[in-house]
Amino acid sequence: SWDSCRFDPTENSSVAGYDQAFEAVYSEVYSRMGAGMPKMLGPETTGFSGASGYTPNQYLSALSAATNSHVYGYCHHLYNINAGDNPDAYISAMQSFNSSWGTKPRFQTEYEKATDSWPDAHNMALLLHNSLVEEEVSGYIYWDLFWDSGGLVTIPSEGASTYTINSDFYGFKHFSAFIHSGWDRIYTSDDSDALRISAYISGDNQQLSVVIINTSTDTEIDLDLSFTGFSIASGNIYRSSSTQNCVNIGSYNGTSPIAIPANTITTLSLSAA
Repeated sequence: SWDSCRFDPTENSSVAGYDQAFEAVYSEVYSRMGAGMPKMLGPETTGFSGASGYTPNQYLSALSAATNSHVYGYCHHLYNINAGDNPDAYISAMQSFNSSWGTKPRFQTEYEKATDSWPDAHNMALLLHNSLVEEEVSGYIYWDLFWDSGGLVTIPSEGASTYTINSDFYGFKHFSAFIHSGWDRIYTSDDSDALRISAYISGDNQQLSVVIINTSTDTEIDLDLSFTGFSIASGNIYRSSSTQNCVNIGSYNGTSPIAIPANTITTLSLSAA
């Protein structure tokens, strides 16, 4: 258990209001630090339906225009509906949140569902893809990098000497190891309902990473990719499956189709000519 506090969107006879609390904290920090104060995010609900039953939309709608101007970006967690086992469950909520609050950066600020077994990596990659593509988040934070139970890496308990890299780690790695600060997501399209594809390019347009998730449980897909405005000099293919953990399986130069086995994650790490 942990200590916390509850806010309703606005104050009532029994619960404090988030709108007043946010403005009070902002005003106090600004009075001490001025323009150098940290950026503030909100409303940091436990999911698209918060633990108190309110949605992020209800908390943000309660803010005055002045208070909303003090919010740098909008954020939430992904708990309450077991999204780790059903990564598509929040797609409609992600799309709606993006549509309603897309004028500022959006962040997924906490989620964890880790075991040392497949298909956690596959579900992790789908959840990340949906957050980045459907909600268009600017950042995705995994809770927790390491812990004594769960996390991307499970560290030893007292007296033990082993650690475990959990399945989620590799699903996360397909994005985090190949997409870096200053990169942008670029448009992709495909003609297969089974594929989820997203692509990310470096600020100098010299590096490109493509993450491909085959959601089919039984169909391998031969994928013939084309690139507009990017000529490939060299590239490598990384694959996760029920028997592989983000393994480098060979080179890629864009001259021939690539086989995407069923129920896998594939990342292409490419350099420009």
